[in-house]
Amino acid sequence: MSAQTPVSNFLFITRLGNIYGLIGQFSCAYDQADTILGSMHYYNILISLFESSAVAGLENSDLSTLTQRLGKTPKEVVSDARCYLETLLRLYYLRHSFDALDTYVMHYFGLLGFMSLNDIKTEVGSPINDKLSLLILCAKGFRDQGRYHYVANVILGIIRGAMRPEDDDLFKRHVHVEEKQLLTLQQIRSQYALNVVGIDDKAENQRMSDFGPGGR
Repeated sequence: MSAQTPVSNFLFITRLGNIYGLIGQFSCAYDQADTILGSMHYYNILISLFESSAVAGLENSDLSTLTQRLGKTPKEVVSDARCYLETLLRLYYLRHSFDALDTYVMHYFGLLGFMSLNDIKTEVGSPINDKLSLLILCAKGFRDQGRYHYVANVILGIIRGAMRPEDDDLFKRHVHVEEKQLLTLQQIRSQYALNVVGIDDKAENQRMSDFGPGGR
């Protein structure tokens, strides 16, 4: 952010504060499926914005201003947003299940699933169990959506392949998927982006087709 002026930083902080306030008002109620998904979308925006390099590159004085405006640090905003997003996905599953075709909610299986995979690699202790349960839930979502399209089955196979060997029994016990259902990247061509969890992640470097035949 060194190239940014104090005025542009102030406008950036002001807009972030306004977005944060708007999201807080919007996500108060989530009785219906479309409202749950709408709230999830906004928490997704919060995570993307507040984990961005634009926020990380703010000077200390600007970070203090942003923290005062929000009532919490950007790191706390991201942590809370992730907690709400995970809770909303669990509520969606309990209220509606993942049986019906819904390509929109599949985005959150990937977002939270790959976040959980990354967390499991770096965390130790009881938080891992929380992340594992969320990862299994996302895997179940991909399995159910795999009844309707192939991309979900491919991502499910990728997630299983990225899991720790000691978690394989857990996967088999709760996901209940046949090996032949897990397609490989060599069996599909798609521009769907894998493991893109932040606004700074480069989707063009994570396209499925790049990992298939003739790709990387």
